[in-house]
Amino acid sequence: MKQKPLCLVPLLSVAVLFLLLCGCDRPRASGTDASAIDASTSPRQEPVGPPFLIRREIEGFDLKIVPKARYTLGGIVVGVERYRMGLAGELAPYDAAMVWGKLAEGDRYRKISWSQDDRWYWWRPEAGNDLGNDVILRNSSNNHLIPANENLRKAIGLLKRGDRAELRGYLVEVDGKKGSGWYRWISSLSREDSGSGSCEVIYLTGLKTGGKVYE
Repeated sequence: MKQKPLCLVPLLSVAVLFLLLCGCDRPRASGTDASAIDASTSPRQEPVGPPFLIRREIEGFDLKIVPKARYTLGGIVVGVERYRMGLAGELAPYDAAMVWGKLAEGDRYRKISWSQDDRWYWWRPEAGNDLGNDVILRNSSNNHLIPANENLRKAIGLLKRGDRAELRGYLVEVDGKKGSGWYRWISSLSREDSGSGSCEVIYLTGLKTGGKVYE
């Protein structure tokens, strides 16, 4: 009995389609930068300069994003959480928990258990950790990331635990209105606060990781 030949054209078409679909959600790097990311110091917070406003419309809300400080954070990723539901999920689809300073020295952050959920982050010291909660608090943050564009949204999705990354953008205040409804989300402007409202809300304009720069 003769065996029928494989239909190569459909198989090749499926393979090409698969590759295209896999690549469509990959970000495009705007350049390369092999210089080391400095995780030894606290994030840099500077005046914005001339005030300006960013507008978004999401789920019928007219959102005003107001930069309150220019912000650069170089550190190590200890967690990335994806959010998809509601206005906040579309506005800031990712939270990235980051550490720097004493926590980055000798990978001391690895002696702490990190977790994220519902826009919060938590830590639990493990055996061998010699840092108190006050030090951990001042050398870590959970960052709600509002990407300036679709390419940055895709780039954030590449981040994983243990990566060194540099985030650039603005700490912002978000105000929105829809009919009689209001929406507000305000970034912390301190690295020493805790509890509700202590996370940084970052309008992300640039991301460096893995030797590549995304904008």
